[in-house]
Amino acid sequence: MLAVAVWGLGACSLDFDALERGRRDAGTDLDARVPPPDGDVVPDAAVDAPADSGSAECTGSGSCDDPACTGQPCDDGLACTMGDVCVGTICRGSNRLCPSDGCSMQACEEPSGACVQTDALPDGTACPGGRCCFGRCSNLGESGNCGGCGLGCDEENCTAVVPRRCVCVTNAGCPLGQQCVSGNCVCSADNQCAAGQTCVLATGHCAY
Repeated sequence: MLAVAVWGLGACSLDFDALERGRRDAGTDLDARVPPPDGDVVPDAAVDAPADSGSAECTGSGSCDDPACTGQPCDDGLACTMGDVCVGTICRGSNRLCPSDGCSMQACEEPSGACVQTDALPDGTACPGGRCCFGRCSNLGESGNCGGCGLGCDEENCTAVVPRRCVCVTNAGCPLGQQCVSGNCVCSADNQCAAGQTCVLATGHCAY
């Protein structure tokens, strides 16, 4: 042990061996707590924190597996759905509806997303604006219909006034065996009318 005299404080004793032992025992911890050169202390949490991955990507296949995507738009890969969103871990959308004029039933077809006719209502069924004819709504005043679906006129001409009839020159220009009277085709039996029609004998025209 070495005794050192300090001016004005008297004598004191310093145990340099004990100081050296203490430095060896605690040296590692002391060095670990030395702040960086710039003086900023780096918290332990900052070292362990995961990197920010940004916002969740919810549009790819299987993307709804990320809980952050719940309620977010996604893509289920189907052409016949719309408004797809993540519900739980599944991407779901509403069925795409196909327009109809009241005479045909249409459905969306995968993978094209096109609307195709799956069924048609019987000819003569009432629809907005007329009657169903070959799966579409018609006013049955078109050339070739003349008041009934399928009542095709050889001359493909109908009267402009109701009841509409085929305009004719001879019996050959009338459908289903009707007779040409005064330039118009006239029925005399129900079998001379379109499906679902009956012949109005008083006027000689077909009606639903």
